[in-house]
Amino acid sequence: MKENNFITLKNENTVVRLNCSNVVAVKVESGICEFICNSGKNFSKAISLKKAVALFPNCLVQIDRNTAINHNLIQEVNTKTRIITLPNNMQFRASHRNIGKIMQTLSLMLATLVA
Repeated sequence: MKENNFITLKNENTVVRLNCSNVVAVKVESGICEFICNSGKNFSKAISLKKAVALFPNCLVQIDRNTAINHNLIQEVNTKTRIITLPNNMQFRASHRNIGKIMQTLSLMLATLVA
């Protein structure tokens, strides 16, 4: 099954087309979501984190109340410190509440790779 991993977002000034594989993380602060991309060009939009995660349901997983990351780009998870390492040594700390969900997602990904 082929999925459409592109979405088009617009804010007050620009319209961009984002690919799921280019979105590393999404952070929300004061009601503004910042889509952090591999290219270094970030995009901000007034949207809730829940709605941002819903835009890429097969890519993003929420790790705390203000952050979601692309689980396809996870390079390392330290379960003791809950530090998640992404490309370019970007690091995020997962909340106690969400670390189990992240590990379950990674286990499912590994199971599909092995199968």
